[in-house]
Amino acid sequence: MLTNRYLCIMIKEDQEIRNPIENGNHSSYANGLGERYSSTDSVGSQKEKGQFFTPIEIANFMGKQIVTNRTSISILDLGSGIGILSCSLIENITKQNFIRNIKLVVYEIDTAVLKYTKQALEYLKQYLNQKGIELSYVINSKDFVLSNYQALDLQPQVNGG
Repeated sequence: MLTNRYLCIMIKEDQEIRNPIENGNHSSYANGLGERYSSTDSVGSQKEKGQFFTPIEIANFMGKQIVTNRTSISILDLGSGIGILSCSLIENITKQNFIRNIKLVVYEIDTAVLKYTKQALEYLKQYLNQKGIELSYVINSKDFVLSNYQALDLQPQVNGG
């Protein structure tokens, strides 16, 4: 249970990222983790992996585009990175006061990013739990398209022989 005003997650012994629990600004927290990760990885390496972290302003804009009156939803994030876009989306939909249960499935091929992804999602899960919203998530460390290519059957279907 989170009892402190601030949640502190240690990234390195000499550095930590702080974010106020009360404001529920998880996309900013995830963005801070992304900046921390980016500072440890070269631009060339990120380009080689096709890695692009959604800028916080874009994530917030996109997150505000979804409106729902459902109490339970499922979200699939095909290239989650740290989870900035997912966090922004979830921040927005939980402000709509209907959601009580969220199932999130994320895919990310860069295994070095996954520890940050897990930190961002755990932070979000604990915060939502305090608000009576259940978040369950699955982190997949594989390529979504390659893992699900069989669903993309491109053979034309012939009816009636």
